[in-house]
Amino acid sequence: MANPRDLVRSFVRAATEGAMKGASRIGGVDRIRAGIDDLVKQRIALRASSLTSVVANLPGVNSASVTVSDGAMHIDVAFDEGGFLQARLIPTRIRFAPRGAKEVGFRIEPIEQAYAYRITDVVSAIGGAIAGALWPVPRLSGGRDLAGANVDRDGPDGFTVDLRTAPSIRALESRGSAALILEVIELGDLTATDGALVLRLKLPQLGV
Repeated sequence: MANPRDLVRSFVRAATEGAMKGASRIGGVDRIRAGIDDLVKQRIALRASSLTSVVANLPGVNSASVTVSDGAMHIDVAFDEGGFLQARLIPTRIRFAPRGAKEVGFRIEPIEQAYAYRITDVVSAIGGAIAGALWPVPRLSGGRDLAGANVDRDGPDGFTVDLRTAPSIRALESRGSAALILEVIELGDLTATDGALVLRLKLPQLGV
């Protein structure tokens, strides 16, 4: 069986090589290096602009904005059918178990928005973005599928997102030893800071 530390090191190196090749063609090498440096330092910043993009790309969305500050994601979405969502989504908990749950929880404010039009679609898209950042499958597979993850309601104002159900992650689980990455890279903390959702990772010391 592959050594987990070697697998993660290989994973990061492959991600680096692929990203650098793409950056050499279209520019942005410094930005790519900064992203890889974040991964090695066990920190990934999921920028508000990236969160805005995944929500804006949902079918039927006319316009969207996600900003991050004061411990929350501030979400504004207008839908083609005339619906409108305005709410704060606050990270509340993380549940990772060996060969088991890979979940994050959120609370919504105001509570009246807990059953707002397509709120679970928006939470799902954000969950898919978190899964794609935590386990950067697209850089290895060549795809860009950050489609959303399954969402369950948790009380009157809460949501639980199963990160394993994002399509790109389900594909990873079918790839033999590569699926070990789901067990090796864990989410230690999820914090909404100014301008980004920051993922603090738990993973072996890489030495890369």
